[in-house]
Amino acid sequence: MIEKNQIPALDIVQSTARMMKTLLARRLYEFGLYAGQDRIILSLALNDGQSPGSLAKQLGVKPPTVTKTIARLQEQGFVTKRGSHKDQRQLHVFLTKDGHKVVKLIEAAIAATERDITYGLNENEHVTLLKLLGRIQKNVEEQQLELSNIYAENENGIF
Repeated sequence: MIEKNQIPALDIVQSTARMMKTLLARRLYEFGLYAGQDRIILSLALNDGQSPGSLAKQLGVKPPTVTKTIARLQEQGFVTKRGSHKDQRQLHVFLTKDGHKVVKLIEAAIAATERDITYGLNENEHVTLLKLLGRIQKNVEEQQLELSNIYAENENGIF
């Protein structure tokens, strides 16, 4: 049972994550980038020439969301789409020169945001924070997998 003045960890994590995303979004907006575009650009910087479907799966979002974001990035001149060498019906997304240039700006904005949000933590506290968040992330991933298995079994008439 939650004590009267105790804030649940879930509330703290959700609120903090939302505020952190807002801080980063404000920094990215200075470069003409909108929320979510940074993740696609950074993903392409690591592995250029991905399909929209693989980007969606990698980023954990729905394909229409990625398609819309790619269209906006293309309008802004950060990405271009080309047909696959194997199958011209399959489109792949590539960074343009401007897209490659903005990668460093995104990385700097992320570093500045991380520096600001961890201000006052010593190195040991910072390492501990990352370990704890990593453990929490692993727990959440395991719960999601378990729930998706339960839902799949339920859809298959096992329950």
